Amino acid sequence: MKNKCQYYFLSLFLISILWILIGNKFYNNYAPFIFFIFGLPVFISLCASNLRLFSKELKERDIELFKKNALHYGYFKDELINSLNLLDASFEDQLSEDDLKRKYKVLKTSFNYLILCFISIVIIGILTVYF
Repeated sequence: MKNKCQYYFLSLFLISILWILIGNKFYNNYAPFIFFIFGLPVFISLCASNLRLFSKELKERDIELFKKNALHYGYFKDELINSLNLLDASFEDQLSEDDLKRKYKVLKTSFNYLILCFISIVIIGILTVYF
């Protein structure tokens, strides 16, 4: 999965950069929108589906750790873990099974691509203004 996401992200980013550098000045203004339309929804849905999958597995295998890190409010109360745990380095050490650690790494990778997507939109926007 990591390779597919990496190829998709890099190809979309490179196409947007090449569009800005090679394309007509009038059409360059649309490069951030194209990256936004084809990048952001893909990585948001990927991160959300991985979060649901990991939360479901954690709830089935380690109920105590799930209760400690679950959302205690809102629509997804007691169904999902708090996504701020992805920023906590010690959370992975609390996982006992290798399969849970692997799914946590996949979730963290998809979260990192989501953050990279937001940063790339800003970079492409800045390049659009200056080129």
